[in-house]
Amino acid sequence: MIEEIYKRRSIRHFLQKPIPAEDLEEILKAGCWAPSEKNQQPWKFIVVRGDERKAMIKKLKEGIQKNREGAENAMFGKDYAKFIPSAIYTARVLEQAPVIVFVLNTKGISYRKNLSIPEHMMEISDIQSVAAAIQNMCLEATARHIGSLWTCNVFFAYDEL
Repeated sequence: MIEEIYKRRSIRHFLQKPIPAEDLEEILKAGCWAPSEKNQQPWKFIVVRGDERKAMIKKLKEGIQKNREGAENAMFGKDYAKFIPSAIYTARVLEQAPVIVFVLNTKGISYRKNLSIPEHMMEISDIQSVAAAIQNMCLEATARHIGSLWTCNVFFAYDEL
């Protein structure tokens, strides 16, 4: 089995060390080589670093706080309050990361929309394809001795981000 599969770990403490551009490019390229349903490649990568990263973390915290306070515009309502501490922890972890890569489903359908069965099936296929891209990126980072963390815990700031 591939050595990187065994070595990959979810890192939650990052060194304050820049990621070389060549390494970042190869990590993103690994994501592009992932398999996807009908070769749709429904992903887009947004690299955030420097001052933009600080602004992104601020928006993440604002979204979490809005949901924490139970504002009328809160995304998921009070039933999801138990997940907020984990989101706060994720924001603290992301503050340490020198680079954040958002991996977006370019064909994604709003979570607010009721889906038909064909739409639901396609959405699941696209999510699986995006997940494969993320896995490839994590494995490439591992091969380059770069720590990574795959997190989905930014939902509370969906609108802000």
